[in-house]
Amino acid sequence: MYNETILKTLHNRLQLQRYANNTIKSYCGYAQIFLEHMSKYTTLNEIPITEIGAFIK
Repeated sequence: MYNETILKTLHNRLQLQRYANNTIKSYCGYAQIFLEHMSKYTTLNEIPITEIGAFIK
């Protein structure tokens, strides 16, 4: 997956929505951890919803 592109897009969207800098850092940090755990998938669409749910719990 293109983790850098995904994280940059998330960062930019959160900035556009006027999230606080600390919130953006936290959300991007969580997203980075998630993407690292899902590195066996080549695209976001391939990640099963059950994997996402398991990661959140």
